[in-house]
Amino acid sequence: MSGAITNLEESAQRQLSAGERETKIRHLVTWSAAHLAYVKNLPQGGVRDNHLRSVESALVEASALLVYEDE
Repeated sequence: MSGAITNLEESAQRQLSAGERETKIRHLVTWSAAHLAYVKNLPQGGVRDNHLRSVESALVEASALLVYEDE
């Protein structure tokens, strides 16, 4: 039972301050741009697709943080 409680506590995210949110957005977008530059040199296939999914996930997260900021 205590393991389940610990997992819930670890998975609960605290609210980010506006500055922390901005820093995280900047990091995600910068990482995505750099990763896209890397990915364009990879051959077509599963590895490239996995990298592109990672970039997509980072941009979705950044977008969600931007939407949250506007609310």
